[in-house]
Amino acid sequence: MSLFSTNAPRLVAAGLILASSLVQAADPVYFQFRELLAEKVVRAELDPKVRIYLGTEASPVIVESAGPDTYTGPGIAISPFGGSRRHCVEAFANAIRSMVTDAVAGGYDSILNLRAMDGDNPSQDANGFSCTPAYKVTIVSLHSTLGVTAAAAQRAAEDDRRLLRAPYREPWEDSIYVALAPIADSPEALAIFAGKVKGYWGVDAPNYRLRGIPEDYAGSAPLNRQDLEGSCKQAVLNTLKDMVDNAVERGFDSLIRIRSRMYEQTTPGMASVECEIGKKAVFVTLQGTVANRL
Repeated sequence: MSLFSTNAPRLVAAGLILASSLVQAADPVYFQFRELLAEKVVRAELDPKVRIYLGTEASPVIVESAGPDTYTGPGIAISPFGGSRRHCVEAFANAIRSMVTDAVAGGYDSILNLRAMDGDNPSQDANGFSCTPAYKVTIVSLHSTLGVTAAAAQRAAEDDRRLLRAPYREPWEDSIYVALAPIADSPEALAIFAGKVKGYWGVDAPNYRLRGIPEDYAGSAPLNRQDLEGSCKQAVLNTLKDMVDNAVERGFDSLIRIRSRMYEQTTPGMASVECEIGKKAVFVTLQGTVANRL
């Protein structure tokens, strides 16, 4: 028997023992938030329009805020020796990406009181956290509150005013415009909102204590070619019901800035609904933001 064939099983076993010991030897690594935020892979996920405030820092005056939320990011190891410090950094960067993406989408310019999660609760450590690299998937969960300063709120209001003054554009191919007011004021629409959630259309919104991010809701209804406007109205009503049900389930009492959108463009002037006419159905997309009134 050759020397190689004699020693091969022992070498394989030794390698497995070494790999196992390296995996088991993964110790917690403590990270300072400020040092992590300076890492190149993390900086790539930041946005100049959004500032992150640690729990130790004084936050700006906030005029709007979302509820506190948790963002989780994975760091995936493909090495047979398992995860390392790098995978903790990668997981942190992915959690930051989710947080910043929500902030930008919602018009928030501040991320407040950044902390890591300690089990089911935010950690008491406002400066950093410990991460133990896992063999395959390292997870980092971060907790924060998104906020809007007065300057950002003013910019958002100006953006809405520009949308109201937007020039007319033709509907998308196979789409039509239908007047919004008769649908929004119809008994059917009022019945959907009654006793559950209050709806605010266009740029309207009450004073509120917190809000979510703008979300798109797609809906449809069977096509009646003899009554295209009626089909469109039913699609809007079906979509509104989904929006209201979602708001109630999440504990919100208002849907604000409801408007029609199609292919990520708001309907000019916000006075119409844009309906896409398919072969057997009509389709609409409404955007709205959940909120709780003061």
